[in-house]
Amino acid sequence: MKPLARVIFRFLARHILKRYQPIVIGVAGSVGKTSTKEAIAAALADGQRTVRKTEGSFNAEIGVPVTIITGGAARTSPWAWFGVMVTGIRLLAQTRPYPRVLVLEMGSDKPGDLADLLGVATPTVGVLTSMAPEHLEFFGDESSVIEEESLIVRTLSSQAQAVINVDDERSRIIMPKVKARVISYGWHESATVRADTMTITNDERGLPTGMILKVVVEGSTIPIALPGVIGRHQVLPILGAIATTLAIGDRVAQVLPRLSGYRPPRGRMRLFEGRDASKLIDDSYNASPEAVQAALETMFELHVPGKKYAILGQMSELGASADEWHDRIGGMIGPKSLHQLVTVGPLAKRYGDAAIAVGFPATHVINVADAEAAATHILPQLGPGDLVLVKGSRYASRLERAVRILLAHPDRDAKELVGG
Repeated sequence: MKPLARVIFRFLARHILKRYQPIVIGVAGSVGKTSTKEAIAAALADGQRTVRKTEGSFNAEIGVPVTIITGGAARTSPWAWFGVMVTGIRLLAQTRPYPRVLVLEMGSDKPGDLADLLGVATPTVGVLTSMAPEHLEFFGDESSVIEEESLIVRTLSSQAQAVINVDDERSRIIMPKVKARVISYGWHESATVRADTMTITNDERGLPTGMILKVVVEGSTIPIALPGVIGRHQVLPILGAIATTLAIGDRVAQVLPRLSGYRPPRGRMRLFEGRDASKLIDDSYNASPEAVQAALETMFELHVPGKKYAILGQMSELGASADEWHDRIGGMIGPKSLHQLVTVGPLAKRYGDAAIAVGFPATHVINVADAEAAATHILPQLGPGDLVLVKGSRYASRLERAVRILLAHPDRDAKELVGG
């Protein structure tokens, strides 16, 4: 059933795009796709034009055409697929209301995936978030990842717009190959939309609540308040959204108030109140080397009145280099960077072993079997002013279960977790 549905959905999606001619914003990259997609959708929501975005991370061969045809999640029920087909046929049979802008997250788990999606939808604006080691079990090496992810901008025509994160050195290397007009973003001095400074905001306990970002764009330095957003790497989706709106002709002054309402997607550096007056950083959705490094660096840089804890699950789909990457990330965890490191599962144990090798106290490292055991271990130790980072690949570790146990208000906040 799925191969047939895929063929039909692709046919319907291509012809719907041809008929209705929406602005198509395609978002691809190894890290930050979903957050950038959400920020772009928030920045475009002016109350007048209709904007449809990929729901969740339904960014593959079924999810992308379903988003084009009906929107919503790409359910696997044959009856749901039948409904999608009926909607698609109706859109082609007679003119109906259709979104002015589509923000499509385009994922790639193996070589050829992105080219396949670009065969369905050709972006008006292509957004490249980053290119980093991911899915190496299927790509083999980093150069294959770069070749794949950069297609989102390398295949654009000279009439299109490319939005590129220039903090990624690999992106700067491929930029000369891009025929489209390029609007760059990042902390890098060459960026068209550049982050200048970032100031963490705290509550009365001294725990983080968000940040104030100063952005340099079009010759002006503009502050943006971002409650609930934390971390240097979490600035990038905001910058990417501003760059994208510039690409389609919006003015910065119109866009910034909309971005103040942006919140990170579930399981991506979300702040929650924890038990016993602590604070949680829920980054439990996924884990690649670049993302884990960025989350840990954020944790190290934050100043809190209490202790810092990290619950780390494994990084998945790294193939033969999995051990090396876990060792490398663990080696970042210096003697005084955390109070305690809790690793979940046998592969994640390598984080702790590598941390001990660079001087982290062995008595402050523990490896446990599952998310529940990790939370149960930390819970009796939590106190006012403490900060807990939870990070891992969801389908390997299910660390959102640890977050749920540590929430101060589970009845209110559990629905905001991954799968909530």
